Amino acid sequence: MKTIEINLYQFNELSEKAKRKALNKYIKNEDFSFIWEEAHETVKEFCKKTIIKTYQNSWLEPNFNNIDDSILNLTGVRLLKYFINNFDFLYKPKYLKYYDDHKTHRMIKNKIAINTGNKYCIAYSNIQKETSCNLTGVCYDDDLLDPIYKFIQNPKDNKNFEDIICECFYNLKKSIENEIEAKQTIEYFAELCEGNDYYFTEQGEMKI
Repeated sequence: MKTIEINLYQFNELSEKAKRKALNKYIKNEDFSFIWEEAHETVKEFCKKTIIKTYQNSWLEPNFNNIDDSILNLTGVRLLKYFINNFDFLYKPKYLKYYDDHKTHRMIKNKIAINTGNKYCIAYSNIQKETSCNLTGVCYDDDLLDPIYKFIQNPKDNKNFEDIICECFYNLKKSIENEIEAKQTIEYFAELCEGNDYYFTEQGEMKI
C-alpha cells in the first residue's frame, strides 16, 4: 500500500483559474431540478384551485381552450370581482400569536409552551390577511400571483383575464431563469462551498 498526501484548499484560497474550473464542473453536474420541481408544484396547486389548465407538454404555458370568452375578456372592476370571488386563496387570515397569558374567545386557542410552561394564545385574524406564499408555501407562489395582486391594486389597468394569467406564467418562468442564473455565479458557489466546508485540490477538483 502506498500513502499519498495532498494539500486541500478552501474555495477562496484557489487561483482564479482553479475557481473557474470548480464552478464549471459544478454547473455541468447540477441540473437545478429542485427549482423546477418546486415551481411545478406551485403551478399544479394554482391549476387545482382555479379553472386554469396548462398544456400537457409544457406546464409553464397556460391553456385557455376550456375557458369561455366571457371570462377571458373580463377587464376592470368586473375582473377584480372575479378574482376576489373565485380565487379565494389570494388572501388568507393572518396567523397571530399572543404571549400574554390565556384569553377566552371562540376564535382563540390557548396553548402552553412545552419547554418553558408559559401560556400563550394562537388565532387567525379576520381582519389582517396574508398575501405571501399562499399556494404551496414557497417563493414561487408569489412570483406566479404577483400580476394578479398588482391588478387588484389597480383595476383600471386595461389588461383582461387572459393577459394577466399569461403574465403570471411569464413572471414565474423569468423567476426560475433568474434564480438558476444566480446560482451559477462564482459568488453563489463561493458561499455554497463555505457553508458546506467543501475543499479542493490546487487544480480545483472538489474533495468533500
